[in-house]
Amino acid sequence: AVASVQRVREGESVSFEYRIRRPDGRIRWLRDTDFPMRAEDGRIQRFGGVGEDITDFVLAQAERERSRVLLDAVLAALPTATIITDATGRPVRWNRAHEQLWGVFDRDPSSVEPFEGYAEWKGWRYPDGTPLRSRDWPLARAVTQREATADELIEIEPFDGRPRAIVLVTAAPIIRADGELLGAVVVQTDVTARLRAEEGLRRADRQKDVFLATLSHELRNPLAPIRTAAQFLTRSGLDEAQTGWALAVIQRQVGHMALLLDDLLDVSRITQGKLTLKRERVALSAIVDSAVEATRPLIDRKTHQLVVTLPEVPVHLVADPVRLSQVVANLLTNAAKYTDASGRIALDARLDGDSLALTVADTGIGIAAEA
Repeated sequence: AVASVQRVREGESVSFEYRIRRPDGRIRWLRDTDFPMRAEDGRIQRFGGVGEDITDFVLAQAERERSRVLLDAVLAALPTATIITDATGRPVRWNRAHEQLWGVFDRDPSSVEPFEGYAEWKGWRYPDGTPLRSRDWPLARAVTQREATADELIEIEPFDGRPRAIVLVTAAPIIRADGELLGAVVVQTDVTARLRAEEGLRRADRQKDVFLATLSHELRNPLAPIRTAAQFLTRSGLDEAQTGWALAVIQRQVGHMALLLDDLLDVSRITQGKLTLKRERVALSAIVDSAVEATRPLIDRKTHQLVVTLPEVPVHLVADPVRLSQVVANLLTNAAKYTDASGRIALDARLDGDSLALTVADTGIGIAAEA
């Protein structure tokens, strides 16, 4: 105060603030403005001063600072990307999570123009590929239409060139009690990893269904010849050759079922939807015989004529005999199912250089070309 008085005496106008305690104990803030009063010739004739009670202003300023500190603390603690804008949509504050999501580490929020880098940035879109128009960006709707947006999925591309991400966006206008729009708050959560994990689970579930459906279909094929051979063994008067044939059928088809059950019990293959091929050197005739054996009960029950034509020279393959036998058996089963009784089914195997063509033809209803 002494220094201020001295400056006024030297011809300056001085303003300073100070705090007083009134007799009733209340604290008040005052602002004094002191100034010299000069004559026409410029000499200082007297001094004047104005005192102003600025307590309300000081308290309001302190409350604003307190609110700012609290807001900064809340933003820093939030794990989701959050920005606060003014009434034009210009960001005034954002948190570290926002910087990490958007790749804006070197940018000051106040340097960003309203809506800059949002809907117009590199063709943003919805997850289904639909383009995102600038007026549809949740922040734009919040400040132009005063419309709140909850949990909207949008695919974005960060500023720093990282891969596109899918974010869950929630935006809301900030409106004062008197109806004045103060700005908006936007919260964005990166859900890319979660959505990919969910899609992975759905894909695994679909693969499991296909895998189990395939195996359940294959497991039915060996049952028919086993049942037929077992019924054959119940007959009386069988000679040694007939008994040996029936037992061989049962043993062979049970072996096939054992391999299929191994796949069914392998959980890792079920979740991945993968079948394992067990390749070995095998004769084509053995594969065909196994397939015919598996489908013979159905063919005989419908009194079909089955004609099998194989190359004159022995043919050997490096293949999974169980799987390949299942393929041929499935073709023969479908031919028998969809051919009227007493039809004709032909299985032809032809060599063409290093390739082998297996063809199943029947006199049934056939398959539509598009299928």
